[in-house]
Amino acid sequence: MTTTPQPGLPSPSELRRQARTEAGSFLDLPELSDPADALRDWTRRLAEAETPAQFHVLVDTVTGTHDSTLLALRDFLLTAGTWCREHGHARLGERYERTSDLLDVTDRLLHQLGVGHLAATWPGQAPTAPSPGRTPH
Repeated sequence: MTTTPQPGLPSPSELRRQARTEAGSFLDLPELSDPADALRDWTRRLAEAETPAQFHVLVDTVTGTHDSTLLALRDFLLTAGTWCREHGHARLGERYERTSDLLDVTDRLLHQLGVGHLAATWPGQAPTAPSPGRTPH
């Protein structure tokens, strides 16, 4: 998604670069690792899954449990919304909160998908054909 530069403001890329420069020492704390590192490890493990059960448990752990990465991201966005409200940016806070709501919807959809996947791969079930126009990966 691209954003249109607003008159009188640097480009979105330049705004982000300046923010990283300004926040550099705050973000260089040793306890802050790359937030995506753990997810990359889980993604590699998912590619190695050999059974539907292994696949499901990995996906469910990342996306479907109360301690999931997805819900942690939702909580992160809710915290961002609260911060914005507390610092006089109510509209931005609302946008963060609405975005976090989308992750709640995603959580429910992924739960249904996971149950559907388990049902489709239950022993004795025939594999389903790809949807028309879609090619398997």
